[in-house]
Amino acid sequence: MIARSYLYVPGDSGDRLERAPARGADAVIADLEDAVAPARKSAAVEAVAGWLAHRDDSGVQRWVRVNAGERGPDDLRAVYGPGLDGVVIPKAAPDEVRQIPRYAERTGAGARCNGPGRADAADRDRPRSA
Repeated sequence: MIARSYLYVPGDSGDRLERAPARGADAVIADLEDAVAPARKSAAVEAVAGWLAHRDDSGVQRWVRVNAGERGPDDLRAVYGPGLDGVVIPKAAPDEVRQIPRYAERTGAGARCNGPGRADAADRDRPRSA
């Protein structure tokens, strides 16, 4: 299914993440970047990883917006797995996007990764299927 609506939820808001699939959006994006204060980043990653580990029957896609820059690959490694439907990479350079399939292969989710992870400047910060 192609998602038509996305609901962004701060990654450190565990209670809101749990309720988000019932809010009517086709996909929920747990935001680890701008929506989370720097002091709460680690707690947010743990909360999102836990949320992804417990799938429900709602059919709502679960995405994660990772942090830009050096923190992004660590966020991706922490949350990548069978419960993750997609990744949003903010302010991403094409090289960062191309790394996604490599992380997928390391976690055994490589078969779910679509293509080589190409992007250009016009595609930056748009949700992408993992």
